[in-house]
Amino acid sequence: MKKTSFTLLEVMVAAAIIGLITIMLSAFLGGSFKQLNEQDTKRDRMNRSVNTMESYMAYADEAEAGIRVRITDYDKATERVEVLDEKTGQSLLVSLRPKKSLYTP
Repeated sequence: MKKTSFTLLEVMVAAAIIGLITIMLSAFLGGSFKQLNEQDTKRDRMNRSVNTMESYMAYADEAEAGIRVRITDYDKATERVEVLDEKTGQSLLVSLRPKKSLYTP
């Protein structure tokens, strides 16, 4: 008579292989989700810094949350506007703008 069922050993080996594959995939996908979250955080921080820089270049002087701005004299006619991350103090954007005068908006 021919046997058509699997032995217990064959079932256990198949379950072990499936378990190893599952563990490897979950570690791989977990790292990918972490990287995606970090990229979203960086993109959000850069968007807030760009909005802040646009505000300061238009002399509205409104900073977004988590963003700090430092304005220093560059020369007689211009100012240096530097947008910084509030947590790290890292410089995100730097630009020059004319000093406020009769002719600036």
